[in-house]
Amino acid sequence: MKNYRAAFERWFKRFGYFVADNPLKTLLFSLAIAAPFVVNLPKASIDASTEGFFFPDDPAIVKYNAFRDAYGREERAVFMLGPADIFTPATIEKMRRIHQKIDERVPYLDEATSLINARNTRGEGDELIVEELFENQPQTDEEWAAIKKRALNNEFYKNLYISEDGRYATIVVSTLAFAPEAESANLLDDFDALAASEGKTAAQYLNNEQNGEFAAALEKIALEEDSAELPVMLAGSPIVTDSLKRYMQDDIRTFMGALVLVILLALFATFRRISGAIFPLLVSALSLACTIGLMAFLGVSVKIPTQVLPSLLLAVGVGAATHLVSMFYLEIDAGKSKREAIANALGHSGLAVAMTALTTIAGIGSFAAAELAPIADVGRYAAFGVALSLFFTIVFLPALLAIAPIKARARKPFAFADRALTAIANFSVANDKAIAIVFATLIVVALAAVTQARLSHAMLSWFPQHSQIRQASEAIDRVMGGSVSAEIVVDFKDENALYDPARLATMDKALKEAQGFETEGYFVGKAFGISEILKEINRALNENREEFYAIADNRDLIAQELLLFSNSGSDDPEEVANARFSQARLTHKLPFGDAVGEKPLLDRLEALYQSAFEDAEITLTGLSPLLVRVIYAALHSMATSYATAIVTISLMMIALLANIRLGALMMAPNLAPILFGMALMVALEIPFDIFMMLTGSIIISLAVDDTIHFAHNFRRYYGEYGDTLTATKQTFLTTGRAMCVTTVVMSAGFFTYMFATMSNIVNFGLISGVCIVLALLADLLFSPALVSLYIKFNKGVL
Repeated sequence: MKNYRAAFERWFKRFGYFVADNPLKTLLFSLAIAAPFVVNLPKASIDASTEGFFFPDDPAIVKYNAFRDAYGREERAVFMLGPADIFTPATIEKMRRIHQKIDERVPYLDEATSLINARNTRGEGDELIVEELFENQPQTDEEWAAIKKRALNNEFYKNLYISEDGRYATIVVSTLAFAPEAESANLLDDFDALAASEGKTAAQYLNNEQNGEFAAALEKIALEEDSAELPVMLAGSPIVTDSLKRYMQDDIRTFMGALVLVILLALFATFRRISGAIFPLLVSALSLACTIGLMAFLGVSVKIPTQVLPSLLLAVGVGAATHLVSMFYLEIDAGKSKREAIANALGHSGLAVAMTALTTIAGIGSFAAAELAPIADVGRYAAFGVALSLFFTIVFLPALLAIAPIKARARKPFAFADRALTAIANFSVANDKAIAIVFATLIVVALAAVTQARLSHAMLSWFPQHSQIRQASEAIDRVMGGSVSAEIVVDFKDENALYDPARLATMDKALKEAQGFETEGYFVGKAFGISEILKEINRALNENREEFYAIADNRDLIAQELLLFSNSGSDDPEEVANARFSQARLTHKLPFGDAVGEKPLLDRLEALYQSAFEDAEITLTGLSPLLVRVIYAALHSMATSYATAIVTISLMMIALLANIRLGALMMAPNLAPILFGMALMVALEIPFDIFMMLTGSIIISLAVDDTIHFAHNFRRYYGEYGDTLTATKQTFLTTGRAMCVTTVVMSAGFFTYMFATMSNIVNFGLISGVCIVLALLADLLFSPALVSLYIKFNKGVL
């Protein structure tokens, strides 16, 4: 194994001579590799939608797409007006004005519904009349009082178009499910056939940009109509999605600028050379640009989890380049020629840089098989970016060093750092047993704390508390009983199954029961379906008497009622049942809360309908179930990815050290920072969300880099000197400097995320930055202590 490593080191040294002798050709070759990727950068896009989390064949999105194909898009925007006296000429005029603006200015509009045009079903003699509530504007106080009474007594309106206290009113706005050219071709009515298609029509759905146009038009209207006298709020999942996208764009611009500035300042402060600040950053920026360019070329958008790519690739690229640049400067300052300095730097650090890149690829690449598309994207494209970073570090960077006018410096900019590192080496080796015991104790304590971690996927909580979208969503959830929905499709398979009075009565009973559900603070604010329409018809055909607000007990009568209703011109039955009347859609309004907290409620809902309709197929879908699927699929993927990463990196560590026991032992300093970071999350009450799940695998992939550099160089110097303390000192005085520099740069880079506006990004930056610092402490204290104890145990044999 020693000869194997030596052969690789000789190869890297020879390659260093080649690059130093052919710098211009090497630069042009590197840029030619990068150009096809970089030219696609303008095509990069951002997708903040929930649907973007899924692969097209994921069962959850297949069900959701089948639902959208059959019934249209269930995600709606909601204007809420109030508090005010709703039933006044001024308020109703304002609502009419908003309706008119929506009709005239909002693209991809399906319909906007409120008290203005809400369904008002009544009977006149033998005639069934289905009209708008404000078909005729009230003129007298008596007429206003009558229409107010009618609205407040209408069970269907409550928590849908008007609050229970009558002081708030809403305008519910829905979009087309498909882009206009695809709409007529895809609105089918067979849920089973659509589900069997496995999402093949997904490309035709309204896309992220179109949703953004829809949301922007509504937001402009809300801004125009909002006033102190009659406040207007706007929320709903399309608005939340668009707000997430805009916050992501703003945050990326903010922290990318801050990230680059911090890295430049940290590198310049360390090396006191312009080349030392610019060249490592240029290498990492080039690999990042190529990665984003490849994603853009393949049509892969940057999604919520893939926001971590910039910091990850910049950290990896800068870290690898810094090790090489640090050794190059040491050689130059020692009086070597640039040609010799480049060759020696590659010979010294080339193998370790390559191994760290491979372990990072193995760690991050473990995400590639994740169940969720954006997490798999992190695995695939981060691995690609790290591979490119390795290429540019080994090929492009030495060529830059060869061309740049870099001269030796007499003074030692690392003098203070050298004294500190020497002192740490003395301390860690002299107190190896005590250090090992302390770290082992801390690991046990951290493990106990980790068991108290709180799983969460609360997208709304990511926004600042003062943000308009969060305040509006929370207000609508509180006043109107929810702003998102869970949909149940009850499929009896048989045509006209919904004419059966017993089934309809059971459905109505189940809806009433569901509306009373509350589990751990989460609740169903409203539940409705076809039974509401049938009860309204039955009452209207019986002289509008309230005692007849019930489902008819005769199958033929139900069929006639639905026929009469359809002949009145209303298309409302199409929204709650398919054309064959073999299946029913049951809608349940829920608050836009934490998907983890809502899961017991959704499980209870599904169980309710499965118990009520044992002869039917029950499908649970909608935005809330999708969010639940996201967090639990992410959790499953993370468990698999963590295990894969740890096993793969352990095997690579063992291969590098040519020692099974030592390789396995050296994984402890890499796992400790992750456990400490998770314990810190528990202490700070930071939830374990999808971003925090990514943190562990990212940190172990980065932390292992310094461990590899330490182990690789310690083995070299121990073979040379045969003394643990001397080998530790020499390791710290060479690669240890670069380890400190990369930690400063990477942690500072992650800490810049704390300037973001979204809390999930802030938490990611904080925990990642802390873990990077803890990883360095583990490599400076824990790693030498473990190696020292291992050598003592093996009587001097490494």
